Amino acid sequence: MNPLSLKGTPPPTTGWQDRLLATVKQRAAVATPPPSVTVTLGASSSDAVDTYAFSNQSPAERYSNEALGAMLQRNVGSSSAPGLFAGLGKALLSRLGADPSDVSLDAKAKAAAPVDGIAPPLASPDVPAEASLTVKLASGASVTLSLRLGDGGLSIDMHSSAELGEQDRQSVAKLGGAFQDMLDGLGTEPPTLSLQGLTEGDSRIASVDFKARVPTSEGPPQTIEFHSGADTRTVKVDGPGGKIDVAMDMRNAATWGNQAQRKASVSNYLDQIDAAASRGRGDKNLVALFKSAFGQLNASYPPTPATGPSDGIRALNTNDHAVLTGLADFTASIGQAGSSPNPLHPDEVDSFSYQLSQSTQFGGTGPLDRTIDQHQASRLKASYHMALSAGLSLQLTTKPESQNYIYRQVDDSASSDTHIAYAKGRLTDASVTQSASQTTHDKKYVMAKLVSDTTTPSSRTQKLDLRELLDPPHRDDDDPRQPPVSQATLDRVHAMIGLVTEPGQLTSR
Repeated sequence: MNPLSLKGTPPPTTGWQDRLLATVKQRAAVATPPPSVTVTLGASSSDAVDTYAFSNQSPAERYSNEALGAMLQRNVGSSSAPGLFAGLGKALLSRLGADPSDVSLDAKAKAAAPVDGIAPPLASPDVPAEASLTVKLASGASVTLSLRLGDGGLSIDMHSSAELGEQDRQSVAKLGGAFQDMLDGLGTEPPTLSLQGLTEGDSRIASVDFKARVPTSEGPPQTIEFHSGADTRTVKVDGPGGKIDVAMDMRNAATWGNQAQRKASVSNYLDQIDAAASRGRGDKNLVALFKSAFGQLNASYPPTPATGPSDGIRALNTNDHAVLTGLADFTASIGQAGSSPNPLHPDEVDSFSYQLSQSTQFGGTGPLDRTIDQHQASRLKASYHMALSAGLSLQLTTKPESQNYIYRQVDDSASSDTHIAYAKGRLTDASVTQSASQTTHDKKYVMAKLVSDTTTPSSRTQKLDLRELLDPPHRDDDDPRQPPVSQATLDRVHAMIGLVTEPGQLTSR
C-alpha cells in the first residue's frame, strides 16, 4: 500500500511504475522494433561496448554514451517496475567521474504495427514520473541530473553549469549510490526514502536537492522534495493520502551532542511518534515514512567547528550538553488526509495530525554569565470511528443496525523546557519543566442514536531540579583535583529532559 494512499491495497500492477510500464509496452506490444536512442554529448561517441563486460573496460568505456544507451534500452524493455530506473542514477554520476561531458539520452518505444488494418489504441495520457538531482559545489558550479518516464519511453539528462575540476567531479560521483537508492525506493511497495547517503557529502559539496513526482492511482501525483545544505535539511512528501514535512536548522552546531546523545534523543522522539500513532490511529505506512525521514535526517551530522563563536556564549561544556537533546533544532509534521466513512454523519471526519518541534535560545554576555533555554513540544489531533467491542468489524451504512460505534476525538499536547544559567562562571540554575495534556471526546451511538457524549481531560506538570546532579553541594570546582561529573550521571540527566506525553508518567523521579 502506498503510504500516501489510504484507500486500500491496490492490485500488484497498479503501482505508478507498473502503470507507466504497461503504458510503454502497450505501444510495443505487436512486432515492435527495438527502442531508438538519441544521444547528445559534448564529446565524440566511442565504439559500442557490451554493458555487462566491465572487467576489461576503463571507467570511460564502461559509462560511455553507447553503454548508457544500452542500459536505457534494457530498462525501457524491463518486465518489472523497479527495473525502469534501475542503475541509471548511479551510472550517470559514475559517468561524470570518468568523463566531464554532458549527457542527454532518450529511449522511445515504437508504436505497434496495425493488426488486420486496425491501428492499436494510443496509450492513455498518464502523468509522467520524474526525478531530478541537483548538486551545488562550494566552487559555485552545479550538476543537474534528471530522469523522466512517460508513455513514450525513458529519457535521462545530465549537465554541469561550468567546467568541473577532477576533485569536484569525484565528489559528486560519490553520491551515485545514494541517488540510486532514492530512485530504487520509489519503485517499492510501499515507497521508501533513502536520505542518509545524500547528507554525507564532503566539504566540496555545498548542497544537494532531490525532487520526484510520480503518479498515483488516486489521481493527484505524489511529490517528494529533499534538500541538504550547510544551513538546513528538509524533506517534504505530499500525496493523496497525506503530507510529511521535516525541516532542520543546521546553523547552531554548538548545541549538537555526541552520537550517543543524538541516538538517545532520536529514539525518544520516535517513541513519541509511535505513541501518537497508536493513540490517534495514524496510517502505519505514512507514520513509518515519517519516522524514516526524521531518523535519517538526524543519522549523521557534519563535523562541528573546532572553535565556537567569539562571544563565548555558545562554548558549551559537558553539563550543558547533558541538559540538551543534542539534536539540531527542527520542526516536523505529519498530516493524514481526512475521510468521512459514515454516510449518516459526514461531519464525523477520520483524521490524524501530529507535530513535533525543538528550539534553542542563548542569552548572556559571555562564557561566565550566560543562559541556555531549550523548548520541545508536540501536538496530536486525531479522530476516528471504532466499534463498540474489540474484534468487531465496523461497516457504517445508512441502516440503523450498522450505526453502533464510538466516534473518538483526541487532542493532546506535551512540552519540555530546560533551563541552565551561569553567574560569574558558577552554575546557578539547571532545571527541566515538563507538561502533558490529553483530552478524549467520545460520542457513543447505538442503533444510530446518540447514547452518551463524554469528554475526559487529563493534565500534569512537573519541574525537576537538575543542579544537584550536575553541581552537588559538596563539590568544589576550584579544586583542580575535583573529578568531573560522572558519565553515568550525565546520561541520567540527559534521559530526564525528553518529552513525556502521558500525564500519568509525570511523577517525581
